[in-house]
Amino acid sequence: MLKRDSNSVLYAMAVRLLCKIWAVTDWAFPNLQVVLDPENFSNFISDREISASIATSIRDVCKQNPDRGVDIILSVSFCIESRDSVVQALGLESLSYLCEADVVDFYTAWKVISKQVLDYYVEPAVAHSLCILLRCGAMDAEAYSVISGNLVRTLWRIGTSKKNNPDPLWDKARGTAFHSLSNYKVSLIQDAIPDFWKLNYEFFTNEHNLAVLKAMEHLQDEIIRYEHINRRRVTTDKRTAVHKFEKLLEVFPRAVFKGMLSHHQLPGAALLTLNFTPKDILNEGKPKDLPRVHSAFEQAFVEIAESMYVSRNIVVALLALQSWKSFVSNWMQAVVALLDTKDSSKLNKAMKAANDIFKILCDQVPVSTPQVVVNIALVIGALALIVPPTAHLVVSSVSDFLLKWLLQYEHEHKQWSAALSLGLIFNCFHPTDKKSRLQVINGFLEVISKTESCLVKGACGLALGYVCHGLLTRAHNAVDSEVEAITQLNERASVEDILHALVTLLIQLCPSSCYSLKKLSIYGISSMGGMEENIHSFSDDPWAVAGLVIGLGNSVVALYRLGAYEAVTEVKDVLISWIPNVDSNSALFDEIDSVSLCMGSCLALPSVVAFCQRVELLNDDLDALFNRYTSLASELLNLNKSGIIFQNLLMAICIGAGSFLSSILNDGVHAMEFNGVKGFLDTLRHIYTHPFPPLVHLGGMFGVVNAFGAGAGDLTGVFSKPMTSQIKHENNLFSCVHRSHLL
Repeated sequence: MLKRDSNSVLYAMAVRLLCKIWAVTDWAFPNLQVVLDPENFSNFISDREISASIATSIRDVCKQNPDRGVDIILSVSFCIESRDSVVQALGLESLSYLCEADVVDFYTAWKVISKQVLDYYVEPAVAHSLCILLRCGAMDAEAYSVISGNLVRTLWRIGTSKKNNPDPLWDKARGTAFHSLSNYKVSLIQDAIPDFWKLNYEFFTNEHNLAVLKAMEHLQDEIIRYEHINRRRVTTDKRTAVHKFEKLLEVFPRAVFKGMLSHHQLPGAALLTLNFTPKDILNEGKPKDLPRVHSAFEQAFVEIAESMYVSRNIVVALLALQSWKSFVSNWMQAVVALLDTKDSSKLNKAMKAANDIFKILCDQVPVSTPQVVVNIALVIGALALIVPPTAHLVVSSVSDFLLKWLLQYEHEHKQWSAALSLGLIFNCFHPTDKKSRLQVINGFLEVISKTESCLVKGACGLALGYVCHGLLTRAHNAVDSEVEAITQLNERASVEDILHALVTLLIQLCPSSCYSLKKLSIYGISSMGGMEENIHSFSDDPWAVAGLVIGLGNSVVALYRLGAYEAVTEVKDVLISWIPNVDSNSALFDEIDSVSLCMGSCLALPSVVAFCQRVELLNDDLDALFNRYTSLASELLNLNKSGIIFQNLLMAICIGAGSFLSSILNDGVHAMEFNGVKGFLDTLRHIYTHPFPPLVHLGGMFGVVNAFGAGAGDLTGVFSKPMTSQIKHENNLFSCVHRSHLL
C-alpha cells in the first residue's frame, strides 16, 4: 500500500494506519519516519489527499510525543513552507504542540517561519492554526516585547475581523484568537493596541456571534481583574497618600542611620533600605563606571556579611536570605543600567549582570570567615530567586555551586546554608531540566542520611519541603507522552522517598513524635518499629527537629497533588497536636524534645491551615487554634523560662501566630474575634517594648509585620496560589500504581 505507484486513496490510508500503529507501539517509528520524511513528502505534494494524510500524521506525532516530534522537525518545517493551506495549517498546529511541550523555543521558531505563513485573511484554516501557535508566545512575552506586541496585534486583527458572508471556519478562527489573546498580560495588550479600552468596549458591545462572545469571556475576565487591581479610587486622596508614602521611603533610611551609625552596625536595615550605588553614578552613570559599582556593592556586602550573624538559626537565615534579595536586586539594577546600550535585550543584560555578581561572590569564598561564607550561600540563593525566569543558565550554575557545598561533610557551615538556598532554587529550574532536579533531590537524601550534624539534617529537611512544591506540577491531562508519564512516576517516587526520610529522622531525633507519626497514612510509616531507639543528641540544635517539622508541613502540597487527601489532614492534625494546649492539665514542655516539635509546628501550621482552607480540607475551629498560639505565648512569658531554646520557641510562636492571623484574614472567609486579635497584638507590643533577649524582640516585631501580611520568612508564596489535584476523577490508574506505595 505504501509503494509509490499505489492508488492515492490507498497510500493515504496506509500512512494513517502506520501512524495509528506507532501510537500503540513505538517500534514502528523508524518506518513512519521514512514515510514522513520531507524528501518522500515532496514526491506527493501535488496529491492533496496524500499530502493531507502525511501532514495529519506529522501533527499526531507532535501531539502524542513531542520528543518524537523533534525527530521529525524538518517535516514540520516542510509543512509550514507548503503553499497548500491545509498542509500549512497542520504544520502550524504541529509546531504549537512542540512549543507547548517546551521542546522547541517559540520565539526562535517564529523568527524562522513568520515569513512563510500564507494570507490568513483568505485561508481560515491557516488563521485558526496560527492563533493556536501564537498562544505559546505568552510565556516569554515580556522578554520579547517587540515581537510579542506584533503577535498580540495579529491575534486582535483576526479576532475582530468580520466577513460579509458567514463562514463557520472563520468564526472558529476568531474564537481561537480571543482564547489565545487571553493568555497574554492585559498590560502587554494595552501597550500593543492603541486605544485598546475603547476598541474592546465597542467590539464587545457590537458583536452578535455567540461563539465569538463565548470565546471572549475569559479575556473580559482578565481585563476586569486588571482594572480592579490597577484602577485608582478616589483619585485625589490616593495621589496624596502615595506622595506622602514616597516621601516617607526617602526619609526612612536617613532616620534609621542618623548620626554616626553605619550600615554594618544595622545590617538587616541596611539591606532593606540602602542603595550602595555611588551618588554621582546614580543618575548619570556610564558603562565605564561599572567597575566602581561592582566595587561599592562588593565592599558593602563584605561589611554587612561580617556583621550579620545568623547564629545557626534556620528562621533567622531565611529572614536574612529574604533581606539579601533586596540588596542583590539593587545591585542587579545598578549594573543593568550601566551595561552597553548597544545590547538591546534586557534579558541578556540581566543574565550578564547576574553572572558577574555570581563570579564576584564566588571569588570572596577563599578569603572569607565561616560567618561570611554562610551569608555568601544565602546571597547566592537570593540571586537565583530574582533573576528573570528565562535565565536558566544562571540558575544552573548557582545550583551546581551550592550542590558541591552541600556534599562537603567537613564544612557544616557550608552544608546547612547551601541546603536552604538550594531548596528554594529547586523551584527555579526549567521544567525540562530533569537531570538537575534529580541530582538535587538525591543530594539532599544522601546528605540527610549520612551527615552527623543535626543542624544540617534540619536544613535539608526544610529544603526537601521546599522541593515538594516543585514536584508533580504539570496538569494530568498534559501527560500525553511516555517520557512525561515516566517523569511523573519518578517524581511520585521522589515524594515517597522525601516523606520517608523526614518521618524516619523525626522518629530518630525525637522519639516522642513516634506515636503521632505512625498514625500517618503514608507507606512504610507503620512498619518503623524500634526506630525510636536510634536516638541522636540534638540538645544544641533545636532547629534540627524544627526544620524537619517545617519540611513535613510543606510536603502537604505534594500529598494533595497525589490525591492523598487523608494524609494532608493527618499531617495538619499532627502539627496541631505538637502545639500544647495551655488549658490542659498536662505539664508544659516536660520533655525538651517537645520544645523543638512545638517550634517547627508553630512555623509550619499557618501555611498548612491556609492550604487546607483553600482546598476545602479544613474543619477546625480557627479561633481556638489562634487562641492556642496566644495563650501559649502568654504562658511562656509568665513561666519566665531561661535558655536559648525557649527564646527560639517564643520567637517561633510570635512569627507563626502573626502568619496564622494574616492567612485567615487574607482568605476573608472567617471573621476573627476582635478581643482575641487585640489581646495578641498587645502581647506582641509587650514583647518588643520590654527588656527581652534579641531573639524574642525579633520574634515580636516579625509577629506584628506578619499579622499585617508581610510574609517574613515565607520565600515560596505557594499557599497564596490556587491548587489543583493532579489525579483524574477516574482513580483507577492512581489506585493501581500508587495506592500500594503511598497510602
